Amino acid sequence: MSKGSSLKAIIFTIMVTALACSVLLLCGGGVYLYLVAPETLNAIMQGDGTGLVSAPVAATATSANPPATLSTPAEATATLVSAGPTPASHIAAPVEGAGVSAGNTYEQATTITPGQYTGKLIDKKDEAWYKFEVPGGGIINLTFTAGDDLADGFGKSQSITIFNPDRKEIAWQTKVERGKLASFRWVISDSQGGVYYLRVSGGRLYVDLEPDSDGTGSYSFELALQNQNDANSGGDVGDEFAQATVIQIGQPVSGQIGGSDKEDWYKFELSGGQILDLTFTPSPDVKETQSIFAFDAQGKQPIWEAQHVLPSVKQPGQWLMDIAQGGTYYLQITYGYLKDGTGSYALELAARPQNDANSGTDAGAEPEQSLEIQPGQLLTGQVGDFDKFDCYKFTPASGQTISFTPGQETKGMGIQLFNANLKEIWRENQIGPTVTKTHQLTEVTDRPYYLCVGNWGSYTVGVK
Repeated sequence: MSKGSSLKAIIFTIMVTALACSVLLLCGGGVYLYLVAPETLNAIMQGDGTGLVSAPVAATATSANPPATLSTPAEATATLVSAGPTPASHIAAPVEGAGVSAGNTYEQATTITPGQYTGKLIDKKDEAWYKFEVPGGGIINLTFTAGDDLADGFGKSQSITIFNPDRKEIAWQTKVERGKLASFRWVISDSQGGVYYLRVSGGRLYVDLEPDSDGTGSYSFELALQNQNDANSGGDVGDEFAQATVIQIGQPVSGQIGGSDKEDWYKFELSGGQILDLTFTPSPDVKETQSIFAFDAQGKQPIWEAQHVLPSVKQPGQWLMDIAQGGTYYLQITYGYLKDGTGSYALELAARPQNDANSGTDAGAEPEQSLEIQPGQLLTGQVGDFDKFDCYKFTPASGQTISFTPGQETKGMGIQLFNANLKEIWRENQIGPTVTKTHQLTEVTDRPYYLCVGNWGSYTVGVK
């Protein structure tokens, strides 16, 4: 700048020290503080002012919140710190409302609330940090767009990273190029509420190792928070066996998992002798697969499971309960193994009584618990799952014939006949579907005989 230039600069304060001098200037665009070496100051005071604006050895611009310690003259001849209008870097301005300056470190992260924001990275190593509060059981929805002013070419992109309250990276997207959009949905368990962080930076995670990475330019993002509503609870249901949430058979259940909320647990009461019909359906928004496991009251090993259920697929399940096995049962909904199951799901439970031998219930699994039948008619029943055996008792007569036929869908069924002293007098194993087996009685007694059917499937049995 020559003495006759139209740009007018007024020197307000000159602070001279043994090492450096600070000059505060008022220019057309704002107030600027220059840190200069003594020899440079002498040139300014004695010459034509060109020492002030000629290209410095290392001039850098920072945000409105400068570092606590400025560079020494040995490190940099001039460091520019804006003391006037907030520079374009890190403007986090809601679409409706005043702008705020974002910090450029974790510790200086700027607090934001749900809304729409814009900002700008001023060079390849620049970062913008934000923080926001998320309640336990909440859901983070973030949409990020790289600005149209980013340069084209290899490495010219931006990245976003979300950190949990423990400063652990939980979600990220790198290489968001000019005008491109990236979105996140992160589900938070009930115990993981707290302050979460968002970092906007150059397009690669390690700029020092990848020098071509440059995210210089503007960006915008929208942050939205919502609560989970598992089983209409208004939040997240329990994440462990001991924290399972009570549900009622016959009432549809919906929920969601993902992020740090990797499991949802439910429990329900089921009466002995019933048949439980279950349908589990991951929603279309599920990224990969979800799995469901069922446990008894001990909770040690699954008693039923369906793994890697794909989105929109209705996974059926049916349990036959022995008359003596009613009680509390548990369901765990979680990710498929090594899969991302983020998304919602639907669960339906229905129960109905068994009807072995037209009794309206289940025949007992032991001779002592057997269901009494009358000779002369064919009867139907069903075994399987937790109902391993059905036992019947009847009073035999000479010349009577026992017949047994497994249904079409059965698996290797068997039948046993015991006399009044519980001594086995007839057995057939691995009877195939629709194959009929018979046995003729020769002994006459006024004491009951016992007939037990086992394995899996439906059957028809009769004594004539």
